[in-house]
Amino acid sequence: MQKLLMMCLVLWLVGCSSLRDKSMHLSPGLTKKETLEIVGVPELRSFKGSAEVWQYAGFVDFEHCTYLSLWFQEGLLESLTSTQKETSDNCQSQLQPIHLNSVQ
Repeated sequence: MQKLLMMCLVLWLVGCSSLRDKSMHLSPGLTKKETLEIVGVPELRSFKGSAEVWQYAGFVDFEHCTYLSLWFQEGLLESLTSTQKETSDNCQSQLQPIHLNSVQ
């Protein structure tokens, strides 16, 4: 049982830690479908009109998380913002939603 739990933990960490690697395959002009195939379903999603933001969080190591915000305009990936922060909690709990009403 302990071996199974350890394997699950390792697989979970590997899946999350590859977020930075996956982001390297993103480029402006990708469709939402193409983006989903690369990085998967976002933790958070915001949209207003034809503007949309997808947010992701993943572990870099046991003390650091990486965060991605993918910005779409009219269904195409326009830009990417990434940050890395120290954390003592899980990465997803640190995500803050982007309110497009306040973004210019």
